[in-house]
Amino acid sequence: MKICARILVLTISLVATLALLNCTGSGDGNDPADTTIDDVAVTADVSLEETLPGEDSVAPDEDLVAPEEDIVEAADLAAPEDAAAELVEDVVEPSLLLADLEDLDLAAESFWNGEAGGGIFTSGQLSFLNLYNAEYFSWDGYSYANITDNTTPGYDNQYSAIPGTGADGTATYAVAHDGTGYGAQAPTFVVDYEMPVVIAGAYVTNTTYTYLSMAEGDDFAKKFGGVEGTDPDWFLVTFTGYDNDGEVTGTVEFYLADFQAETNAGDYIINEWTWVDLTPLGAVGEVRAVLTSSDMGEWGMNTPGYFAVDQIVAAEL
Repeated sequence: MKICARILVLTISLVATLALLNCTGSGDGNDPADTTIDDVAVTADVSLEETLPGEDSVAPDEDLVAPEEDIVEAADLAAPEDAAAELVEDVVEPSLLLADLEDLDLAAESFWNGEAGGGIFTSGQLSFLNLYNAEYFSWDGYSYANITDNTTPGYDNQYSAIPGTGADGTATYAVAHDGTGYGAQAPTFVVDYEMPVVIAGAYVTNTTYTYLSMAEGDDFAKKFGGVEGTDPDWFLVTFTGYDNDGEVTGTVEFYLADFQAETNAGDYIINEWTWVDLTPLGAVGEVRAVLTSSDMGEWGMNTPGYFAVDQIVAAEL
């Protein structure tokens, strides 16, 4: 569908270029560069006879030569790709709030993890990828929830965000689980627009499971900072943007926990919804997230590989 859209835009661009070359002027003094898509559609239907000068104009004479400055050179014409980009810029106007998860149907104190099938869920203008493993009753990618229990530790409370609500006190939020360490689905969301969109940012926080694991330690992961509180531990999410051709557009790193400061006073574990600026990703068609930690074991990362995200917003265009 995106390829078809690009072909359509290029077709409109070609029609616009031909119309501007054939039309010597309608007498209103408008600059062709200001022509809109609607103007192009009308101009394309106007015959050459209708656009020629009026009765008082001098009849064409083979001895007459147009002034040299009025001759349009091919090099002066905008390339189809440039014209298409100008037309698209006039057409694409995505809403600023791309997804807030509140449009998803969910009973109170519950979650969706893909067990019912589908492999994807959509909120607003974003589609979130999900991979559910029925054999192990596990999932990777994104789920969503409205769990308010932010005190119970452990895997059974994996869907809770540590603030106890969504961003700005809303109910529902997305939960990301990064399974890339064992070849599973990276948390990925796709922008449901024909053209890439610049994302201003999103609110991000830890899940209760991960937060309490880092703050207190558990059977599998260490307490961040160690016994003396001096271990330089960290827990990092890296967002990577991709355009519609699958090419990387940029990366953004955000520490969900960081104990690398020179003094313990600078150590922290995120426990509230925190705005993350994603504009360095540029114009994206999708965004993937990967989690890494200083606490590694024989089988990969010991820190529970979860974080929560909410209220993803586009930049003003």
